[in-house]
Amino acid sequence: MNFENMRAIILYITIILSLTYCSKDKIDISDFVECNNEQNLDSTSISAKLIGIWTLKKQSIPYSKKFRNVDKNIKATFNNDSTYSVTENSNVLMQGTWKLVYHSQNNYSLRSDEFSHYISGAVYFCNNQLLFNGSPNDGLDNLYER
Repeated sequence: MNFENMRAIILYITIILSLTYCSKDKIDISDFVECNNEQNLDSTSISAKLIGIWTLKKQSIPYSKKFRNVDKNIKATFNNDSTYSVTENSNVLMQGTWKLVYHSQNNYSLRSDEFSHYISGAVYFCNNQLLFNGSPNDGLDNLYER
């Protein structure tokens, strides 16, 4: 095998790997919002879907459309009595009360006792996932799974 063939093979492998890598790191927010909107959730159904324990899986990279896997064990727990906690490895990072806030059709966020980038931004559901979309307000996007 000559040098030119080897170089072409390496270039081909590099392109394939970079395309695969990029696709894993991107979450299309507009597709997620569309999935949420198709459910026609009102404040009662959003509150009901929110109740439970959610595990943070991905977090946005600031000022990009890419996400990275989270290397911490972060869990957000929302209870029926409007209390919540955010934990890392079972250690409480924050806790308090939450309230669902209506902004416009299909657009809700949470108001909590204290600000946390883990649970800030618009609230969207798709399948077994919960997205806190904070990037429009210069925050982070946090993707949780049940």
